[in-house]
Amino acid sequence: ARIVVGIDGSEQAVAALRWAVGEARLRGASIDAIDAWNYPYVVVPGAAVPLHPRGDQAADVEQELEQAVASVAAEAEGVTISSIVTEGVPAAVLCEAAKDADLIVIGHGHHGSLRERLLGSVAQEVMRYSPCPVVVVLDDLHWAVPTFLDLVEYVLRAVEGPLLVVSATRPELLERRPAWGDRATVLDPLAGDDARRLLEALPERDALDERLATAILDAAE
Repeated sequence: ARIVVGIDGSEQAVAALRWAVGEARLRGASIDAIDAWNYPYVVVPGAAVPLHPRGDQAADVEQELEQAVASVAAEAEGVTISSIVTEGVPAAVLCEAAKDADLIVIGHGHHGSLRERLLGSVAQEVMRYSPCPVVVVLDDLHWAVPTFLDLVEYVLRAVEGPLLVVSATRPELLERRPAWGDRATVLDPLAGDDARRLLEALPERDALDERLATAILDAAE
């Protein structure tokens, strides 16, 4: 079994890789962690001009891929992860790589930088054209760009077979997307003890600000 994971230098991509590691362990699968790069272009009369062309872009992408893999190294012990850097349109590269794969895993969240905003459409394109099942790891649907929410809504309407969308999000999301209400099951918040155990189990717990940790536990109570 083989799982393809898209890496783009974001925290969401690392979260996707971390999720894929757990899934690979369950399936006995290997992971191809793929970071694709290309120059964004703007079209001017008579030419397509690359934005911010840099000769070292491939090296930068290779470094961010190494950092992503290193960040999950402890929990990935025993799981084979192949790091692949290639030039090309990210969604197309991932779909091509997944032709004989069992799963594509990608992250999606609140993108801030120019590169992350440009790559925000990758999830949409992969969901449309992937040759295998796709898992999109979301940090919080409340922050997802409207076009991505539109795509999720389209998938909810269009898919006749089994479909599971799992999201940690804010209650007001269903106010923004009332059409989801008929198909949504809202789980009860975690009890205080459960929230405390989950918080302590987070890999990032040591780096978490204590005020934020307290706020999380207060919300659970």
